[in-house]
Amino acid sequence: KFLFPAVLFLLIFALIKKMLPENSLSGKLTAIMVGLFVTLGYDLIDYHLLITRLGGYDGEILSIWTRPVNPITGALILFSFLILLLSIIKEKENRYTPFIAGILLALSVGYIFTFGVASAILGTLAIVFLAKKNFKILKKLCLILATGAILDSIYFASVWKTVASGGTEIALRNGMLITHAPIFNKVLITSLIIFAAISLFLYYKKRLSLNEPWFLFASSLLLGGLVAFNEQIITGKTIWPYHFVQYTIPIAIIVSVATLFFLVEPKLPKLWNIFMVIVIGLLIIFGAWNASTYKYKIDDFKSLQKYQGIFSWLNENAPADSVVLVKEKEERLTRLIPAFTSSNVYITTYLSNTMPGERIFHNYQMKLRPNNIAAKDIRSYLSENEPEAREYFYTDWQMLFAKGRDQRILPVLEEIAKAYEQTVKNDFQTELKQYRLDYLITENTSDSDTKKLLPRAEKVFETGSFKIYKF
Repeated sequence: KFLFPAVLFLLIFALIKKMLPENSLSGKLTAIMVGLFVTLGYDLIDYHLLITRLGGYDGEILSIWTRPVNPITGALILFSFLILLLSIIKEKENRYTPFIAGILLALSVGYIFTFGVASAILGTLAIVFLAKKNFKILKKLCLILATGAILDSIYFASVWKTVASGGTEIALRNGMLITHAPIFNKVLITSLIIFAAISLFLYYKKRLSLNEPWFLFASSLLLGGLVAFNEQIITGKTIWPYHFVQYTIPIAIIVSVATLFFLVEPKLPKLWNIFMVIVIGLLIIFGAWNASTYKYKIDDFKSLQKYQGIFSWLNENAPADSVVLVKEKEERLTRLIPAFTSSNVYITTYLSNTMPGERIFHNYQMKLRPNNIAAKDIRSYLSENEPEAREYFYTDWQMLFAKGRDQRILPVLEEIAKAYEQTVKNDFQTELKQYRLDYLITENTSDSDTKKLLPRAEKVFETGSFKIYKF
């Protein structure tokens, strides 16, 4: 959580330094400022969040780059890749640079949003140099693409085979959307307007050549971001495009600051440097302010310790791959058991891969039954808890994350209600045994209540408010 963002800062520092006049104090200060802006001041772009914070919000707001896997590892790959692209454009690369860039492009497929932005920028650059008839650089860009394509060929063949053989439903539940609708990202469009206006002014004043590497690179960064957001206009398919902002926001910051540098710094270098120092100081203060919000998460982290006895017992006594059902309204312990033990769980909303529809339907019925919902109340319960049902029965992420009621879930709710009216008449233990189950965990539930529900369940462990029953 410290090392990777620190490396990201250094990569962005190196990238900006490469875009601006080398070995100048102004260039170094600007590179430091942009590196801090991306790593510490990323949230400043979100004016809604700023207003919330200034209004006295007392909650945890930690940097997006503190997530332990993605998007931080994807960002390290992306900005390393962009540094190599800029080296090729400036013709300061060595003979291995295109191959290294191709390897990074291949690695980026591990996080589709990294791959989407990287390949869109590479493709945009290739079109730019094709239009300029600069075949020397175009050949190197094609070499990057070929290297990445060869290394990822097995992966893409597998994806194509899966989707072509009926995996579209699985892909939709994993974030794919089928649409031709364009997406207009406000940050990217604003940056493009700033970039275009200043570039036209500099060109008019004869302070800019359209062949300058920084200009060609900055143009491709913004246009590549727009392509990543809008390739579905042609292909009809995209992967949850709202996640591209984690990379297009840093790109917008980089291009906007670099463009302002070429406008202001040559005429007012001292003023620019003073401004950079002030902004650097403010970014450090803002970063410290954001980091201080960790304190709002401490009680939540402490509360996790209550599960320690459960995990210890399961690890010491439960056979590997045993199956556990947790009686809880909101999934918490359910999500932690696969992480901290060798056991599996009977029910979970995280079933977006290949679970058959009939098992999803069964699971939700078994989740409802321990909550003692009467058959006559099932429709009102489902109406009040529609988002809970969507977590099980969503068909795509727009349905999963819909604000308010999604009409597509209504027929499913009626089907659940009809089935539940029959399920409550059946023996719960018999219903559960349709699939493997070894243990039941309850919290704040009396033994007598559990026995009414599962007469043959045997209590084998108790810790705090938790009880484990062998099933």
